[in-house]
Amino acid sequence: GPVLAFRQPRGADSGVYVCEATNPSIYDPQRQSSIAEVQLTVHNLPDLTMPDPIIAVVNRPLTFHVQADIYPRLPQYTSKWAVIRSSMEYPLPQHIQPTQDGLGLQVVSPQVTDTGVYRVEVKLPVGIARGMVHLTVHSAPSVIVNAQKSGYAATLTCQATGVPMPTIQWMHNDIPMQPRRVSTNSHAQAMVEIVIRSAGDYACHATNYLGTESQSLTITVTELPDAPIGVLTTPITESLMRVGWGMPTSTQLADGYQLQAQVTASSSDGRQNAGRTTQLLPPRGASTRRRLRPATGWIPVQSSPAVLNNSYISAMVDITQLPAALRAALESHGKKAESFSALSTLWHGGEANFKSSGSGVSTVDLGQAIRFRVSAMNQKGQSRVSSPSPLQKAKVANSKSSVR
Repeated sequence: GPVLAFRQPRGADSGVYVCEATNPSIYDPQRQSSIAEVQLTVHNLPDLTMPDPIIAVVNRPLTFHVQADIYPRLPQYTSKWAVIRSSMEYPLPQHIQPTQDGLGLQVVSPQVTDTGVYRVEVKLPVGIARGMVHLTVHSAPSVIVNAQKSGYAATLTCQATGVPMPTIQWMHNDIPMQPRRVSTNSHAQAMVEIVIRSAGDYACHATNYLGTESQSLTITVTELPDAPIGVLTTPITESLMRVGWGMPTSTQLADGYQLQAQVTASSSDGRQNAGRTTQLLPPRGASTRRRLRPATGWIPVQSSPAVLNNSYISAMVDITQLPAALRAALESHGKKAESFSALSTLWHGGEANFKSSGSGVSTVDLGQAIRFRVSAMNQKGQSRVSSPSPLQKAKVANSKSSVR
């Protein structure tokens, strides 16, 4: 037909269209047909092809473009760029400028703060097309280390920034440490906190794919630690006791503790002979009868590693190991206890209140009471011993007494 209809004209439809009309009844070949040409130009909103999310690195120049299907490709459009933060539109920073064709951006010196969404508007006589580009700026780690002393311990904090968020590792004398607390407050910042009780060299390493940043510090002690305070005991089971204590806030760092125990024997009326704190061995020349006392001396004992809970320190002691501890103490003084009877006699003054397992001593009789004292240690040496804890009996089987 004589009409050419476009239902949805597109830019690609632009061009020259030729219409030819023919009348076969006219015998003159030169007059049988007539041709007409029509130039069609279709203006349309551009199809903007946005790049994938763009990753830049701090201080490394970057240029990116938006592909726009504009027809005809004539400088009849204008473009405008803006950055979107918190749903608000802001002008471009000075170090970010549009490219010459207006369809791209040049980032001269990218910074982490440039991370965001950038929107472009392309305006033509027939309307405005919009598109958005996501830009993320990565950075190598940076580290800040702080130390805060609190009595017998110190808290070291490593705060690291970087994109992607760096991983943090504390080292003590080149040995990795487990953190006490890890926290993050943004996509680019992490903080790792450790509590230390030992002098030495500490270093914090923060790492991401752009590199590793480290900062170190040296912790020193200048004096002996103060003696522990407030020693208390709690029976946990028939064989375990929890020993807890505190440390003065003004003390030097303490990186270890020594526990000592004293066991009292049961008297016939059920009371404890606790007031008589004899030495482990009596003076030389004393008779055997005089050596026998109703209480042991202070015996060094092994415990589980000390655990810090807020400002309170505690450790577990296996009281079934106390006879072996006494045996070791006696042997260290040149007095070899070769048999169960000799050992029990030296300990209890003739009262065999230990249960025997073969040729050795296994458990403490429930009629006995135990008390502990504690000393603290650091690189300078060992503190004075604490005041003794109150006497505490081993826990009776199936006891319903509360456990703190």
